[in-house]
Amino acid sequence: MNNIQFKKILSYLPEVSFLGVALYWFIDNLLVSPHYINYPILIVILFIVALIIWKIKAFAITLSAVLSIGSLYMILAVISEYKEFPTGDPDGYKLLFTGLAIFISLIGMSVLMPFKYFKKRLN
Repeated sequence: MNNIQFKKILSYLPEVSFLGVALYWFIDNLLVSPHYINYPILIVILFIVALIIWKIKAFAITLSAVLSIGSLYMILAVISEYKEFPTGDPDGYKLLFTGLAIFISLIGMSVLMPFKYFKKRLN
């Protein structure tokens, strides 16, 4: 695989990561309660697919902002859950480090994602 193809595949890493997390969340909700459909996450999934297909700049900015705010909220939720564990509990540390790793990486990707849609073309 040459360098140009690798860069093109790598450029879709944020969208694919967000899509993977959103699909996991949606399927998990369906498996837990089959009669409940999580419409907000379904809208996010459709938004990501539309962004990948049509590359609309407004979608990139909106999705980036929504996912950044959602990830910040989830970081606060992880910290809140961690504080309920007894001090020094290994399960608490697992929760904290895994949650922070996931949501900090999602924030990083949501910051980087819109840049490729706003690159200046030098043609």
